[in-house]
Amino acid sequence: MLLEKIIDAVILCGKQNRHRDDSTSDSSNKGNFLAILQLLAKHDEHLCSHLQTAKKNALYTSKTIQNEVIQIIGNHITGKILKGLQGRGFYSIIADEVTDKYANKEVLVLCLRFLDSREHPAIIREEFIDFANIERTTGEAVADKLTEILRLLAIPIENMRGQAYDGASAMASEKRGCQGRIKSLNQLALFTHCRSHVLNLSIASACKLPLVRNMKDVLNSVFIFFDSSPKRQRFLETSK
Repeated sequence: MLLEKIIDAVILCGKQNRHRDDSTSDSSNKGNFLAILQLLAKHDEHLCSHLQTAKKNALYTSKTIQNEVIQIIGNHITGKILKGLQGRGFYSIIADEVTDKYANKEVLVLCLRFLDSREHPAIIREEFIDFANIERTTGEAVADKLTEILRLLAIPIENMRGQAYDGASAMASEKRGCQGRIKSLNQLALFTHCRSHVLNLSIASACKLPLVRNMKDVLNSVFIFFDSSPKRQRFLETSK
């Protein structure tokens, strides 16, 4: 029961996207994880006694224990997702490389899109599968990492029917890009330029047009006119 409460606190921090290593914090604001445990301890004598008297190497609150719990939960969630895919047909991958500004590392994000026939009627699902650190962002490096992840998860690459990335040459090039290298392994894995990225590029290009720039300037002036005066702001809110 005691370990269950600690695991619940880790899960809650993960759900709220507020997890950080605060296992050794001595400040008054100890961070979300320890703060949640302290709150639970106020209403649980067993947990309170454990936090106050247990040996430091048996508290189960260290960053190592937290990371192990997160890894176990992540593996469980991934396993449940893959049950909807394994042995049930084709899939597509959606991937992008991003920079982790805190760790200063390049990270590859992988999602799967597939038809889950366990549901009635069957539904199309898009599920996050994995983060993976990559040393380089070349098409070869990204393709190698993607195939490695699929292999470790026992997802056959021959069942892939689509791949979606942004339009950067490292991803979209037919010869040296990631999509070209994946296609060399499976010709049926058709490449699609990410629609959200296409929309972003279209908006960025449209913003260079004089008509659009002038419209944005007018809207900005209207905003400043009301935002700079509480009286005008109240008048705008109450006017019909």
